Amino acid sequence: MTEERAAYKIDPKLAEKLSAPFPPQAYEADDSRGFQLVGIKGAYVIERLNQVLGLCGIGWAYTVNEIEHEKHVTVEVQLRWRVNGEWSEPIHQVGSSNIVGGRYGDALKGAITDGVKKCASMLGVGIEAYKGELAPDSPSTTKASKAAKADPDAAFTYDGFKPDTQVFERAGAVVFPSGKHEAEPISAVDQTDRGYIAWLSEQDAKEKDNPWYPVWAAARYFRAYRKWQEAQQRQEA
Repeated sequence: MTEERAAYKIDPKLAEKLSAPFPPQAYEADDSRGFQLVGIKGAYVIERLNQVLGLCGIGWAYTVNEIEHEKHVTVEVQLRWRVNGEWSEPIHQVGSSNIVGGRYGDALKGAITDGVKKCASMLGVGIEAYKGELAPDSPSTTKASKAAKADPDAAFTYDGFKPDTQVFERAGAVVFPSGKHEAEPISAVDQTDRGYIAWLSEQDAKEKDNPWYPVWAAARYFRAYRKWQEAQQRQEA
């Protein structure tokens, strides 16, 4: 092997750190392609890059070029990392996210995260998920991710609401696919940003092929149950 080739050969220990398995809570069900896969939450990917390559902007960096921003945002992400003190050639990947309720900023953030995750996969980050080695119902997926796969048509109904504690818990476990609360379950967001849940429950996201449809349906049921629960508490007071 020539010195030039050896200089750019990735260190086996570095490769091992990049491709190391994530903790169970990092994985989530992903049905955005019309079939069940397992994805990795963006925060865990960023954390892995920071821990192994160095902080963003020092050990690795990315640039973004916007491609489209009508019904959804599509961006091209270019990721570089330090190799022997110099910046590598860029990895190019495309990320996308739907615009919901006119919230362009959230969609842009989701698209960038999607692109960064795809670039990181080219370095081996989360490779077991991208290789399809994790089944959607494997122990590595979280309880919240499993609940998010439930059929919203059968349970998360608002009109003709009927209180059901189990359905309420399932609705609260549905996670946001992108935006400022990406990968967070509805129940957690309700504690910190209840107004957002109320706003979301009033949106008319009825296109079932929209990745936000299960979240919209679950938010409507979750809010309806909360209102029923509060009414019960007032009666008992």
